[in-house]
Amino acid sequence: MQARSLILAGLGFCVALSSFVACGDSEEPSPFGATSTTSDSGGTPPTFEGVDGSTVTDGSIADNCASSAKLIYLTSAEGDLWSFDPGSVKYTKIGKFDCLQYPTHMTVDRSGNLWVVDVTATVFKASSADAKCQKVPTWTTPTPDAANYGNFALTFIGTSNTEVDNTLYTLDPTTLKKFDVPSGVTTTVGAVAAGTGDLTSNGDGTLYFLQTGNPPVLRNFDPATGTQISTATLGVPGGGNTGFAFWGGVFYVFQHTSGAAGNSDLYTYNAATKETKKIGTADLNVTGAAQSTCVPRTAPLN
Repeated sequence: MQARSLILAGLGFCVALSSFVACGDSEEPSPFGATSTTSDSGGTPPTFEGVDGSTVTDGSIADNCASSAKLIYLTSAEGDLWSFDPGSVKYTKIGKFDCLQYPTHMTVDRSGNLWVVDVTATVFKASSADAKCQKVPTWTTPTPDAANYGNFALTFIGTSNTEVDNTLYTLDPTTLKKFDVPSGVTTTVGAVAAGTGDLTSNGDGTLYFLQTGNPPVLRNFDPATGTQISTATLGVPGGGNTGFAFWGGVFYVFQHTSGAAGNSDLYTYNAATKETKKIGTADLNVTGAAQSTCVPRTAPLN
């Protein structure tokens, strides 16, 4: 789940981000709920603090999730893969993708595999251990289109705590689709007026989209129809590449400022309090960020 500015004019499909203006809706996404279910394997899920301060059990981190699926992952303009641990605010360089020209969007499955969109509009499946990757065999590269070629977002949404999620949601500036991984069949869900940006989910079937802009706008879409449910404007300056992920009850936005050196400012947005905070700077030009549906939906207890 990541977003990036379209700075690829030399490749023939640059899109002006300023053409996608934030809508005037004032409705905010609903606060994130917590689940009290346990994992299917009978283990004890961790305890977290709910948005109302109560102690809850978060079953979104099921025992069938790989440990590597519980982090945020980042791609850089240099084609490198990084992990990011929100608990310790630690960045770890994993390695360089061996099959990509330029990563534009990414998501993570519950086994810790990365699903990465290349600028060539090809989807690759990569290892979170060493960044080695190969093309998803059932994926059909779309016909080049100046409006969305190589710049569509994608995510799993976690409608169940099963180990394998076979449905990828994809979103270009105008259309929400579903891609069935085993069969390779792509189905159109509905038309949207989204612009460029990135998709993510909090792991309970909710579909969120961060529309790139100045400032960025967070949109909540119905995954069954593509209908917009709510919006929220984030206190993050627009600019260059943007990475977008969810972890522990808040959204993480990695924002590279146009013209700046190789670093990206890190912001969090809490949908319950409607608060945006700058919490640090990453020493890399982040082109995108992603997480699986295994990450916690509420903030961990200290």
